[in-house]
Amino acid sequence: ALKDWRNWLIFAAVYAVMTSPTWAGWLLFLVTGDPWHLTYSSAYMAFWALPLTPLIPLCIAITLGIRKLIHRKKPPH
Repeated sequence: ALKDWRNWLIFAAVYAVMTSPTWAGWLLFLVTGDPWHLTYSSAYMAFWALPLTPLIPLCIAITLGIRKLIHRKKPPH
């Protein structure tokens, strides 16, 4: 499914968006020093790191959906 480099690029963007609350929270913790940001961002990542949460399959499905939309928008040759 992710054999093409474009798919990997889309997957990386989707993964970054899906985990952005974690990265934003950690960044806010580093900037402000407020432990609340570290708490919610770590809890968010801990939830998605659990074995039964479908983060990677969800990211792959969104990636393939975006890729299909891109192919649909291209004019036929």
